[in-house]
Amino acid sequence: MSKLLYKEQPVKTIILQALTQGIEHMNRASAKTNSMDVPSGFIYAREMANCKVDIIKTTKELQELEKWLNYSNKKVNEVLKKMSDEALLLPQSQLLSRKELVK
Repeated sequence: MSKLLYKEQPVKTIILQALTQGIEHMNRASAKTNSMDVPSGFIYAREMANCKVDIIKTTKELQELEKWLNYSNKKVNEVLKKMSDEALLLPQSQLLSRKELVK
């Protein structure tokens, strides 16, 4: 029987933490772009307006990714716990080494 080794701690401490910080930065960027007043005569006025929409969209996608990671970690831990519990119910036996080859 093989054992699946899943280390949740690096996902929580590195990935989720960086993702949370990224979401915070995106929220700050969104607040800054909402308070930004772009003159309509500016050459890049449309791009600046689209930037606001893109920041909001990206923030929502990052939040969904964060939710998915949290949910997935929970599910993987539940499955590993169930597998561990089932493995404990299996009979414990030790195989004896053979001195002859079986062909």
